[in-house]
Amino acid sequence: MVQKNHPQSPLTCVAYFSMEFMLSEALPIYSGGLGNVAGDQLKAASDLGVPVVGVGLLYQQGYFSSGDDKNGHSRLFSPYKDPGQLPITPLRRTKW
Repeated sequence: MVQKNHPQSPLTCVAYFSMEFMLSEALPIYSGGLGNVAGDQLKAASDLGVPVVGVGLLYQQGYFSSGDDKNGHSRLFSPYKDPGQLPITPLRRTKW
């Protein structure tokens, strides 16, 4: 919509910087509120046709989940995230 309604706009790309993005459960790079807001804003900008790109960090370890062991004690698990197994593709450009 934005590019269609404003074809002469000098806006070519908007960078949205965040430490986490909740875009899909298949890409676990979020833990809560900040990721929800960032994901929602990226989705809304995309729906409006704003040329936006999310910029963040891909942690191989970091966010954890919790559970109980066989003795009922609470344990934290920090699974290793192999970038080769995530639904992502590296973007390498020399010119934006």
